[in-house]
Amino acid sequence: MKLMIEKIGVKMVEEKESMFQYLDDLRESGQVNMFGSGAYLQSAFGLSRYEAKDVVMEWMKTFGERKNGNS
Repeated sequence: MKLMIEKIGVKMVEEKESMFQYLDDLRESGQVNMFGSGAYLQSAFGLSRYEAKDVVMEWMKTFGERKNGNS
């Protein structure tokens, strides 16, 4: 199953980058367990619960490679 964020196109790629940065900032703040960060994405970006879950899952999967400069 493809992630919803991959189905939307170029505009969503830009938004995804913004969402990933938001999640990075949220993580760095230390205020939130990242497994609960979907609710923050829903609120900040107007996503459904399922869209937010997909974004968080992709963010978690790619975190290491993005942080190692391979993004």
